[in-house]
Amino acid sequence: LQNPSISNVGVSSSGTYFVTVTNVNGCATTTSANVIVQPLTTASSNSPVCEGNTINLSASSGVSYNWTGPNGFTASVHNPVIADFNTLNDGIYSLTVSATGCNYPTSQITLSSKPNPNFIIDGVTEICLGQQEVLAVIPQNFNSNDVTYQWSLNGQILTNQTQSSINANGFGTYQVEVNYDGCILIKEIIVSEKINAFDVNLVQGCAGSTYVINVLNSQDFPNASYVWSGPNSFVSNEQNVSIPNNLTGIYSVEVTDDNGCHANESISVTNIPCEISNLVTLNN
Repeated sequence: LQNPSISNVGVSSSGTYFVTVTNVNGCATTTSANVIVQPLTTASSNSPVCEGNTINLSASSGVSYNWTGPNGFTASVHNPVIADFNTLNDGIYSLTVSATGCNYPTSQITLSSKPNPNFIIDGVTEICLGQQEVLAVIPQNFNSNDVTYQWSLNGQILTNQTQSSINANGFGTYQVEVNYDGCILIKEIIVSEKINAFDVNLVQGCAGSTYVINVLNSQDFPNASYVWSGPNSFVSNEQNVSIPNNLTGIYSVEVTDDNGCHANESISVTNIPCEISNLVTLNN
């Protein structure tokens, strides 16, 4: 053929082609042509990514590039980057490439983002020594069975604590890592010791000839223990105390109930005499 054609060419069709032409007189001459078939350009990416992460687009070949996509995206570089990728950027991206006089067919790629887990940690943040309270993850955008959990306390991973809730029986910063299809979010909650977990009402006065301090509402915390302190190294473990030797000053008590909760209270004793002295008047 004078002008042959090759259909469905690929890169493997590149090479040197020879043609021999013979005229009517039987004279022949041979010449050649070097044919280069450029590969079709394809677009690729690291999609899908978690919301807020970076998408890296890439063109397999070409010299000039024209990228277009959702949310007004355009780019003219080989490997464009989309930072802070989110649902507004989801969709179909098109790439048109030209090189060495060839205008390549448009290549398309679909990019998408994956949601980060959204949740809150629910639970009591003040506990008494020896108590425990439940801390629980409350999902906002996922089913609890679709994620994995890992709890830690004060930066130390808690072995086998991989459920949506945990019994918190120590003080410090509890963290939970939630992994939702490769998207990870870590939140924390601080659990501290409950100070003055209940009210202690103290009253003072005379009981006969003895000056006493009584815990007025001791029925609110039955089986509690008491530690008193006061002037001149006064100490006692009684519920109600008697003031020795008319000793005035500040008296304090720490009450611990049967749950291990503590409360502290103080009272100032300034006037102690509970007896009237025998007196002799001027007129006897």
